[in-house]
Amino acid sequence: MEATTRLERAQIEVEYVPPERQQIIEACFNPTQYSLERSARVAQVETFGINKPIPQHVNGGPRILTMDLLFDTYGVEGPGGAPVPVTDVTDRIYALLDIPKGWQRPRYCTFVWGRFRLQCLLERVGGRFTLFTPEGVPVRATLNVVFREFHPEDDQLRVDSSSGGNFVSLYTVRAGDTLPGVAAQQRRDPADWRRIAEANDIDDPMDLSPGSELLLPAADELTLSHE
Repeated sequence: MEATTRLERAQIEVEYVPPERQQIIEACFNPTQYSLERSARVAQVETFGINKPIPQHVNGGPRILTMDLLFDTYGVEGPGGAPVPVTDVTDRIYALLDIPKGWQRPRYCTFVWGRFRLQCLLERVGGRFTLFTPEGVPVRATLNVVFREFHPEDDQLRVDSSSGGNFVSLYTVRAGDTLPGVAAQQRRDPADWRRIAEANDIDDPMDLSPGSELLLPAADELTLSHE
């Protein structure tokens, strides 16, 4: 007797908070291909006595997953025989870009296809609606989706601590920021600006460029620097 192969549908498991129900968005058709990218952030460290800066690995970038997902409700009828618009499904994906009331970020999700799993945030969606009923109801759409790998804060700390490295975060400078102010806001100690200045090779703590990024060393490193 021949064994049958079970078709695994690609699906998106959406973060939920009880008592909500778990929301799962299943693809009508599996993608024919996807791309998975990752990069590393490398800083160029200038060292006295050496002609060229030394590259130093700062952190690994998140994985970026990109694909096209096809959704089709052609021939599917709703109450009273009315055609079901494909937007009933696609709107659920667009909604992943929204920030729920009382939250500070969109819901994260997990893309699952067979053994492949990626915990992520939906970063971008582009839709093409290509089939309509005579009444103008869209019934077929292709969504180009981009997912960015994401770990909730507690999971990220656990991943980083288990690797034996120090947890380093990034801060984007805003107009009017100073290093003592950033240290007070991010580390609750204005005196920690010296350690942050050293990590970023900054001479003037009052002269910061808006839009630039600061490396914030782990809090325990900052504490040790005062002992």
